[in-house]
Amino acid sequence: MTCSFDVIELVRPFRCKLSMLRTVDRLGTCLVLALLLYRSAAGLAEAKPLGSPESNVAALPACMQTARTQYELNVCAEGLATESDKMLNKFYQAVLRYFCPEDSDRAQLVTAERAWIAFRDADCAFWGGEGGSIAPMNEAMCRADRSRERARELDEWPPNAPRSAMVLPKCK
Repeated sequence: MTCSFDVIELVRPFRCKLSMLRTVDRLGTCLVLALLLYRSAAGLAEAKPLGSPESNVAALPACMQTARTQYELNVCAEGLATESDKMLNKFYQAVLRYFCPEDSDRAQLVTAERAWIAFRDADCAFWGGEGGSIAPMNEAMCRADRSRERARELDEWPPNAPRSAMVLPKCK
């Protein structure tokens, strides 16, 4: 009997330590979660509003907010991709006007734009995923985002001077 009592007395401090470790572990977990929540809240407070020039996320169009099915979301995303592609084409044509058809710079721009479109389409096919009903929306939203980014790049051409300082060429 004394032997079993001695064993219990030996185990009791370990149980107490184990209980204290669990409590400390729980407190540590709570502190980590509190820190993460604080940092998230601070990040949200610093975030720029959707659609602002400082934000890299465009505001969702009304059709995305009112869509009730995945099909409606897919159609909306495809419309957004089409609008963005039209905007990209507008900026591309604006830059293209500054080169005569025989200019090597024009040929470089055309080659670069074709390569960029091939990249965009392949990259967005990857982001579309392996199928499923959401894949067309993911791919279309990717194309819309990439096209808007490229349109901004073309709008900033030339990189070293304001475009207003350039003169349109007189082609033969």
